[in-house]
Amino acid sequence: MKLSICIPTYNRPELALKAIESVLCQNFSNFELLIHDNSENTFTENKIKQFTDNRIKYFRHPNNIGIAGNWNSLLEKASCTYVKFLNDDDQLLPGSLSRIANFITEIEKVYGEIGAISCRAISIRAFVEKIHQLTGSGTELKFGAVPYRDGEVMYSNADLGFLKSLGWDGKVSLEQGIVKTIGGYAE
Repeated sequence: MKLSICIPTYNRPELALKAIESVLCQNFSNFELLIHDNSENTFTENKIKQFTDNRIKYFRHPNNIGIAGNWNSLLEKASCTYVKFLNDDDQLLPGSLSRIANFITEIEKVYGEIGAISCRAISIRAFVEKIHQLTGSGTELKFGAVPYRDGEVMYSNADLGFLKSLGWDGKVSLEQGIVKTIGGYAE
């Protein structure tokens, strides 16, 4: 398994360096590290040149395209099945990537392909409403129009303790996973 680690950054070279270092010191090494710089200057680029690791791919927009455009650019360039966003002011805990890879492998054994992983459990209704909002759908949602059926799951809540032990605390939203599935953020 290979992971795409995506770091969007904007005018914070010192913080971006710490985020990058937290990825490079992981005991899991099968990843590509994509850094997308939305800065109009070359300060971050000059700092990143100190790294010679060929897993690092640095991109810079000549003009600020906004955070949504920066995220979309990272998603377009990611070549791996699984993407982990790491904001430039965040750092991975030691061993995080190996735990994430092991977790994904175990989940795939049970459920097959995974579409999105988040650190917050939400109701199925909230999930459907979020997709409805992000896609700009004009369909009218009528929850409760069909009577409840015996054994039907009306609320699903996962134990997120294991994910939180990986150092995840809601920093990557379910929305980001949905947005990748539907083809990007509205710009």
